Amino acid sequence: MKKICLVTSTRSEYSILKPLIKILDSDEKIDFRLYVTGMHLAIEFGYTVKEIENDGFHIDKKTEILLSSDTDQSMTKAMALLLLSSAEYFDETKPDLLIVLGDRFEIFAIAISAMNQKIPIAHIHGGEITLGAIDDSIRHSISKMSYIHFTSTEVYRKRVIQLGEDPKRVFNVGSLAVEQIVKKKKMKKSDLFHKLNCKYCLSLSKDTKYGIVLHHPLTLSDHDKLWEMSLILEGLKNFNNEIKNNHSDQISYIFIGANADSGGRAINNLIKEYCVKNDNFYFVNSFSPDEYQELLRYSEFLLGNSSSGIIEAPSYGIPVINIGDRQKGREQADTIYNIDLSRDKLVDVMIYLYKNSSKKSFPNNNPYYKPNTCNKIIAIINETLKSPVNLQKGFYDIQFDIINY
Repeated sequence: MKKICLVTSTRSEYSILKPLIKILDSDEKIDFRLYVTGMHLAIEFGYTVKEIENDGFHIDKKTEILLSSDTDQSMTKAMALLLLSSAEYFDETKPDLLIVLGDRFEIFAIAISAMNQKIPIAHIHGGEITLGAIDDSIRHSISKMSYIHFTSTEVYRKRVIQLGEDPKRVFNVGSLAVEQIVKKKKMKKSDLFHKLNCKYCLSLSKDTKYGIVLHHPLTLSDHDKLWEMSLILEGLKNFNNEIKNNHSDQISYIFIGANADSGGRAINNLIKEYCVKNDNFYFVNSFSPDEYQELLRYSEFLLGNSSSGIIEAPSYGIPVINIGDRQKGREQADTIYNIDLSRDKLVDVMIYLYKNSSKKSFPNNNPYYKPNTCNKIIAIINETLKSPVNLQKGFYDIQFDIINY
């Protein structure tokens, strides 16, 4: 029986991995181990480990690493704690494969431990680019430490190969998150709001028009993190003033907490203070995966710099106002509006959408959609583990013309 470990450190990551976890956890031919760390175990970021437990999954290992500090140095210290803990865990359990997703600093630390202890790594969502964050360096580093690669588009598959990875081990399977959206059963808006009003003390009705705001700190930006969010709040206030005479079209705003990167706590505190002082502004640290997907379905728009705006939101046909450089470089659908971090530009695009936008549902035109993503990943993993894994990877050289500068 093969032992497979999967690690999750954030709510968004768990939301994507949930169907994969479900299959692995229920497969009697697999000794499945779930490793939970990072934001999941922090009260101030929603303590989202409870969502995992409520879904009925057994957690084999929990590692608390987040410090009370909100600095770049604290991220490094958190990684050091996770390196120590994961090294001990892998020495005890000796998994045959580690599954990781994305580009978080927590995942980077665990991947380093696995590499040092000769554990093959399967990496999901490699080859992507996010120019406004340190995530690029982390993501590509994890790709180089990994043995199997599951990319979300063909462009990203080629980019992983460009990193020197063998094409035979790089698979374009599409996005797990988008596959879930296509399959998901629709909840009535009135039922959704009843649930959220009771759980999070919101004041929403079935007639409420709302936008979702999800903006994370730019880890490579020299801008003050509070300045970034202040511009967004000012822009939303100015937009409300522009449409204040049309009461039937008044917009409410649901802010979702920023992640645990440097500056995340400060951003969340600023939003909380603003929401207390302003009607129709709501802050929720974290929604469950199902709640967030249904919120997206009925929203007027998604605003901020979250990857879910690039990957998931287009399948609901909602417009996305993507701010700044954090997601710059990713493949995009035509429902995404890219703007610089500017109060006036934000107001302009919101007014344009207010006057011209209509929702469309077109998951098949989402560049991240491919059918049977989850089953393909499982099948490839099972096939790979049938034979001993040779971790002595060669470097795959691509042929290209060298341009002399």
